[in-house]
Amino acid sequence: MKSHMIKKLNVIIIIVAVAALTIIAGCTPTGTLTPTSTVSLTPTLTPTQAPQNQQPIQVVSMIGPIPPYNPGGPTVAITVKNVGVEPVTILKAVLKLEGDFEFAFVKVTPSNPLLPGGSSNQTLNLIGPKGNFTSGILYPLTVNGTLQSGATFAYTWEPIEVISVLDTYKTGQTVNPGGPEIEITLKNAAVEPVVSLVATLIGSRTFNYSFDVTPSNPLLPGKSISSKNRLIGGGFPGGSIPYAVTVNGTLQSGATFAYTWESPK
Repeated sequence: MKSHMIKKLNVIIIIVAVAALTIIAGCTPTGTLTPTSTVSLTPTLTPTQAPQNQQPIQVVSMIGPIPPYNPGGPTVAITVKNVGVEPVTILKAVLKLEGDFEFAFVKVTPSNPLLPGGSSNQTLNLIGPKGNFTSGILYPLTVNGTLQSGATFAYTWEPIEVISVLDTYKTGQTVNPGGPEIEITLKNAAVEPVVSLVATLIGSRTFNYSFDVTPSNPLLPGKSISSKNRLIGGGFPGGSIPYAVTVNGTLQSGATFAYTWESPK
């Protein structure tokens, strides 16, 4: 009798266990998550134009003529430096003399970019009568290229950047009948100090500006300086009427520069 009850109990336990397993196997979880979208962690880079005030390339030197000497024209070497915050993958520069001469920096490529703080150089033989190059002068250089992000840049590099040409008159001041007071602010965009600096404002008349820059008080790289001049008799058009500023001076190394900056049209 006892044995029969034990067998019956075992059968009941087995039946209950099988039923429990069947329920578990047929149950559909209520917390199942079904993926609906995938978030990409890789940003899409769309080529854009770099800001106009972004000038990632700085000219370190222009040297020439250098050997081997070519009777067809001088060989010139230009060294530039990446002063921006990201690598440059394509770089070209046009040296403006009597003619234009393009320097393609072949060492700068997407697989071998010019890193921030790094320098690169390129030589070119200036063939023809318009390639007259005088050693010791920094000439304006039109620089263009592409950053690693895809943004592009294009600007004319000059050792001295014209920051502003402003009439100092403020509302409420008494107008000086002799003429407006115009302030010119310049910035040293070269890699070495400037030891002499003068400028001329050209409107309907010309006015000379002197700056407190000397060998004992040089204008350091990246620094700015201003000079004011009373334009007796007027002559400063301002507004939408174009005008120009000629700038010339000497670097600490003895190299000289001279160029004309024109107001935006």
